[in-house]
Amino acid sequence: MKKIFIFLSRMNKMILYYFSFFAILAIVVLISSREIIMTPWTAREWISATAESEHIYISGGTDSDNRLCENIFHIDLEKKTIKTIGNLPTPRYSTVSAYKEPYVYIAGGCDNEGYLDEIVRFNPHEKISDIYVRFDEPRCYGAMVNIGNSLYYIGGFNGKEVVDTILKINTDTGKITETSKLKTPINFHSSVALNGNILIIGGENDKGNRVTDIYEIDPETGEILRSGNLPVALIRSTASLWENQLYIVGGWGEGGSRNEIIRVDLNDPVLTSEIIGYLPQKSSDKSLISYGSELFLIGGAEERFLRQIKVIKYKPESGFSESLKLQSYPWWH
Repeated sequence: MKKIFIFLSRMNKMILYYFSFFAILAIVVLISSREIIMTPWTAREWISATAESEHIYISGGTDSDNRLCENIFHIDLEKKTIKTIGNLPTPRYSTVSAYKEPYVYIAGGCDNEGYLDEIVRFNPHEKISDIYVRFDEPRCYGAMVNIGNSLYYIGGFNGKEVVDTILKINTDTGKITETSKLKTPINFHSSVALNGNILIIGGENDKGNRVTDIYEIDPETGEILRSGNLPVALIRSTASLWENQLYIVGGWGEGGSRNEIIRVDLNDPVLTSEIIGYLPQKSSDKSLISYGSELFLIGGAEERFLRQIKVIKYKPESGFSESLKLQSYPWWH
């Protein structure tokens, strides 16, 4: 019995030794590979993004293999985290989105079956999405802004032709009405709401020409209140307001993708623009979000971690920019 006891005691010690060895090895592997494990598979092109304070909501897009995506991501700028919080009805790209408490509205775009007429409503708190209402015909490559109790969908492509309509979506009733028209049919432009009006920036007209136009329009009457020209003709750029100035970033123009940072002074009766800097790399089809004293350019792949969506923090006052590293955790997905 004594020999058996000694043998079992030695076996227990050996088991404990090997268990401790493999446990320590597993911890070392986890620590050394934490950058891989905690870096999310979120790299996307052709996304749309909208924000509510520090919370950014990203929908759709294409992944690194050019497959359409259905995910809705949430980025917390304060915590520097990203997680999947929902899905679109089908994978799609080139949607536009706007936040109006408590919903994210995601309009139009294109999926594997063709151009879409849907406006999807997503509740980020309950993580529920549904098709809220439909346009009379598909809409893609347009822009959408939030003004008052309504959203406005501006221009775009209906599957057959480029259009010049401004459509008003009443988010209380779901009713869609055409309120006015743009000065020309336009798509691949960007738009920003400004004091109840809409800024129309660049784009491609119905003749396939890129334009330098930038103008402010009353969406209810179609009256053009002021106008100007961009330094270069741009499509597929992105824009956001900061300190009563308009910032336009990247896009597609002569020679391909662009990297200009353009500023427009909104205090003047004429919309005067100037190039104030350049991105480290050329960029198009991204989203620009304003939060606090900074702007955030979202979309593409982060070079250091190719599977993470790229988020560039830009400080307009100094011109300083840096890429953000986001954290994610497997149990969030």
